Amino acid sequence: MLTGLLSSQAVLAQLGNPLRHLLRADTARFGRVLRDPARYRVQILYTRINRDAQNRPHFRTYRYRVRPREYFYPASTIKLPAAALALEKLRSLAAQVPGLAPDSPLRIDSAYAGQTRVVEDTSAANGRASIAQYIRKVLLVSDNDAFNRLYEFVGRGPLKARLRAHGYRNTRILHRLSVGDSGFRTLHTNPFVFYADSSLQRPLYVQPEGVQPARAM
Repeated sequence: MLTGLLSSQAVLAQLGNPLRHLLRADTARFGRVLRDPARYRVQILYTRINRDAQNRPHFRTYRYRVRPREYFYPASTIKLPAAALALEKLRSLAAQVPGLAPDSPLRIDSAYAGQTRVVEDTSAANGRASIAQYIRKVLLVSDNDAFNRLYEFVGRGPLKARLRAHGYRNTRILHRLSVGDSGFRTLHTNPFVFYADSSLQRPLYVQPEGVQPARAM
């Protein structure tokens, strides 16, 4: 419902900030939530993109109860920053490791309770896992395991640090998805080995197991 109404330029022009009006327009669906929004921790951030005659984008953002100090579970939206930060890290490493690239085949080992290994990826054309393939799966099908591998590559502590460096000071990525990740397991990340080709015979870069200090919890 909200998506359909928000697609109308006329509605937006009449309402100013339309979110409160649109939520109240369907009390049967949203009434219980709106009567006690604090209980349900409702937060909505909507950005409309309009393009002018030269096809240049113009952004207009509307907010409803966006409160940085009130916890909000972001669900799969964390996958996009994880993908971006994985590419950021890989670019930094590639400046020091000739030949290292997003499509470089990799293997993932296990070094702590609950961790799992990766030797192949049957969804890839060459049958090998890579940062690029994990990002494709994150963006195309919102794959949870692919996100977990990006989490393991970047590391919990660096994810937090880089988010803060980019201005997201109230955002944290705390654990893997859909594997019961909690406690000290979230602080340990798997060893990675990147290779020159899909034969996995010529290592380019070895990333040992990562361990964050317990205070990072």
